[in-house]
Amino acid sequence: DAWWYMPRIGKGKLGASDFIAPNPPFGVVFTYYLSEGYKTDKAVRQEKEKELVKNDEPVTFPGWEVVEAERRQSEPKIWLTITDENGYVIRKLQGPGLKGFHRVAWDLRYPGTMAIDIHTENNNSWGFKAMAAPGTYTVSMSKEIDGVVMPLSEPISFEVKQLQQGALEGSTPERTVAFWKEIQDLQGLISATSIELNHAMKKVNAMQLALSRTGKQPGELDTKLYQLTQDLLKIQEQLYGNQSKNEIGEKNNPTVRSRLSAATNGVENSTYGPTPTHERSLELAEKEYKELQKELDTIVDEKIPAVEIQLKEAGAPEIKG
Repeated sequence: DAWWYMPRIGKGKLGASDFIAPNPPFGVVFTYYLSEGYKTDKAVRQEKEKELVKNDEPVTFPGWEVVEAERRQSEPKIWLTITDENGYVIRKLQGPGLKGFHRVAWDLRYPGTMAIDIHTENNNSWGFKAMAAPGTYTVSMSKEIDGVVMPLSEPISFEVKQLQQGALEGSTPERTVAFWKEIQDLQGLISATSIELNHAMKKVNAMQLALSRTGKQPGELDTKLYQLTQDLLKIQEQLYGNQSKNEIGEKNNPTVRSRLSAATNGVENSTYGPTPTHERSLELAEKEYKELQKELDTIVDEKIPAVEIQLKEAGAPEIKG
């Protein structure tokens, strides 16, 4: 079983005689044993070849088809799947697949909702992650080899229990978790909009370059591309604030991101739940986000394609990516 609470951040000061030791992992720790490890075909082949070399026996080339098949093969995976009382998957954790005992900790949190940018390798799931509510959960273990998933255990139940009641009456754990998830969902949407906005700005910049490589006289298309840039910068300001003010730390008017941050900062380190101020901040963030996204959709789905057609007719080079 596990206790439901917010771990403290930081430590007390003990003068010059500080002693620090790592705490046990927060949440639930799952322990499992594999009598045999799971390896790729390449790893199995290389182990056999080492024995051949050790015994002074010849090592033959397995053939290009075998080598290519090994290159395409994915690493075997061990999955620990956590579900709630209704069978809904809360989290999937990947564990080691080597022979022996292993421990994997679940921090009681849902997976991140931050959007994934296919144009970058840095897609770590940072940002706020909601914690699951107290209750009964189950965990089951399975293996995935060559895309085929096979169960390794029956589901095992465990409890997540609230550690203590706060001194002040707050929201129920269910309401607190629901609000956390609302924050997390909006956070994911805003991150997707941020990526889409960034790609749109790069696209318009590329279109300006493509236009410069045509034989068309400067005129209408230059004006349209300039206006597209200004429209995108306006959305950027609604999302992040005035960039010139940001450079020197000058106070901005409230933005979608700042309203979301106000709601997040007030509840992310407490199980007390949202106050009316937090709820209002999130409500305004959601409202302003919908308006902003609608403007961006019009630019991406209508205005940019229309100018692309004109660029193609003007003989501009193709834009890919």
